[in-house]
Amino acid sequence: LDARYGTMVEQSIKLLRIECRTLQNIVRTAMIPCAMRFQAELADTIGATQGCGVECPGAEAQLKDVAGMVESLRAAVAKLEKSDDFHGDHGDEAKHFRDTVLPTMLEIRKLCDGLEKVMPADLYPMPTYAELLFSTRH
Repeated sequence: LDARYGTMVEQSIKLLRIECRTLQNIVRTAMIPCAMRFQAELADTIGATQGCGVECPGAEAQLKDVAGMVESLRAAVAKLEKSDDFHGDHGDEAKHFRDTVLPTMLEIRKLCDGLEKVMPADLYPMPTYAELLFSTRH
């Protein structure tokens, strides 16, 4: 029974490590660059609007929110990269993944979900939840 438990824990850790590294890759190569493009577009729009003498406090607030989410996303991915390198016995690794890695992965997901809500569809690098749920393309 202990051997089965050990094997199952080892498989779970291996799967979580793959998911963790995949998430890091997607966020670093797709989410952050696209969110930064959106951030740049917002900044350009604000600059052009203010250049015409029109104030746009709503757009400025949105830019601050997006910039904050991008920086939080960068920090969370860096934290995930550091926490991914933990090695120990199966029990210690399982606790580490439960207590450190999974919460960080959930934090990243929340940040990406927040960006999905505000980014234009043409800049969002992946299918949105709505597209996945309601798409009729075959």
